[in-house]
Amino acid sequence: MSENVKDNGGQSGVGCVGTLVDVSCRTLDSKNRLTISSGWRQLMGHPEYVYLVPGLKDNSVRCVDLLPPDVFDGYFKEYRGLPAGHEKKRFLEVICSAASQIAIDSQGRVRVPEKFLEFADLKGDVIMSGAYDRIKIWPDDGTGSVEKIDISAFEEASEELQF
Repeated sequence: MSENVKDNGGQSGVGCVGTLVDVSCRTLDSKNRLTISSGWRQLMGHPEYVYLVPGLKDNSVRCVDLLPPDVFDGYFKEYRGLPAGHEKKRFLEVICSAASQIAIDSQGRVRVPEKFLEFADLKGDVIMSGAYDRIKIWPDDGTGSVEKIDISAFEEASEELQF
């Protein structure tokens, strides 16, 4: 299988079957690959590929979002069939041209393309965080924040979502 999969025909996954949670520290290997844990791959339905897109953490820190195919494709369902020249087509093209479809190898690794390494300043150790329907990847700032809970953010989210 090629590193960048070009069509959905070969997807063997059954869609995101669970909520992606937890945080872990990972290290980019010499080929800029990250391992997606077997638990996360299972929750994503064991897809053969994922999508990487530019993302933001707290609307200020650049990160990379890793989305299962059904989540990424789900964002575009309502726009299928838009006529040529429709203003939303331009936005779809911007998002799709920034994204990359990346194969998951037999060891559960994805190779992070250079454009994402540069965008989010990823090198060496990174933080991977389950974020409901996606995994967020950002540089490890070395503060040990992976082990800490931001209680004020948790309280605000709990209140807003009535959790």
